[in-house]
Amino acid sequence: MEQQFTVNHKFHLDSEEAVYKVTVEAPLNLELVMLQSNKPMRLVDTESNQAIVSLSKPADGNQLLATYRCQEATNRLELKLRTVEGQYGDLQVIVIPKMKPATAQTVILKIKPLSLHHRVSKINDKRALNTITFSGRFAGRQMHEWISVCLPEVPNRADDDDGEVELFFRNAFLGSFLSCKYGDKEAVFKSDSISTIAILKEVITKLATERKIGIRTQFKINPDTVPAFLKLVHPKLEYQLQLKQKADLIEALKEIKMQEDDTSFLDPDYAKIIDNREKILREFKERPKALKSLYGIVTDLYVDMHKFKGIDIARDRNRMLPLMNLLENYTFERVVSFFVKKPMDHGAAAASVSATGGF
Repeated sequence: MEQQFTVNHKFHLDSEEAVYKVTVEAPLNLELVMLQSNKPMRLVDTESNQAIVSLSKPADGNQLLATYRCQEATNRLELKLRTVEGQYGDLQVIVIPKMKPATAQTVILKIKPLSLHHRVSKINDKRALNTITFSGRFAGRQMHEWISVCLPEVPNRADDDDGEVELFFRNAFLGSFLSCKYGDKEAVFKSDSISTIAILKEVITKLATERKIGIRTQFKINPDTVPAFLKLVHPKLEYQLQLKQKADLIEALKEIKMQEDDTSFLDPDYAKIIDNREKILREFKERPKALKSLYGIVTDLYVDMHKFKGIDIARDRNRMLPLMNLLENYTFERVVSFFVKKPMDHGAAAASVSATGGF
């Protein structure tokens, strides 16, 4: 059928909230907006969104399948979602307005490998860093293209008047950093996140292989980055774990507030729980998904640490189960001890990649 309407859309990372905002707008009132992806991502509650959301369980390759049914007359809908770094591909947004015959338009959005990173002007932080260096028969513009595949907010053209480009990025969710310095025949990436380095290694190697460009990689993993990175995750884990205690207190505190005209005697923390009870209950409802996401970040770090040692433990239940047990009975000190019990090799490691092969 000939297209009878157009969809305007916006898709951008909100670095303050560390979520992607998807906005769709049509010239007609909306009936349904559906999201589909074979990559995992978590929907985040949008207060201004009055649509009824229905979520389907992951099946048949769908990691996300959600339907927003618009009850009120509106031609615009804003959605929020948080992606998982390292999981990249397409997000389909299917828009069905109230019209006859029923017609749908599909918008395809690209999720990049380091999707939660946003560009910053510079990095002043003196954190310990991991390094990966790519060298080979590639031009600076070719590496710029590969970086734009990996990261959002990469300029269309590299400002390489002196033959070398430097870009800086920050992970909006965790606050980890990434620097990219590249030109003809060499590119150097530094990050305090081992997982960020692992994702770059995987994606750039794949892109070079597809284009039959031989590259060589050298990497140096700094063991000091491990506890420092876990410290970035800690406040978010602690917050989610404390939500249950706060949610359990809400009913008792509501009773006190109903019985007492003056509740100024309450501890400030308890008063804050009462004032924010709706937000706490809303977040508590999403707590299992949020915890699963945070656990995934920690387990990915553990897997990526071992990848750089040449060990694949991703499917080794005996190696992963102790870490999962620690996370479910979380304390920061115990998790750090688990990671650093066998210090990583301080020396640099190197590996070669051909145009048709892997590591």
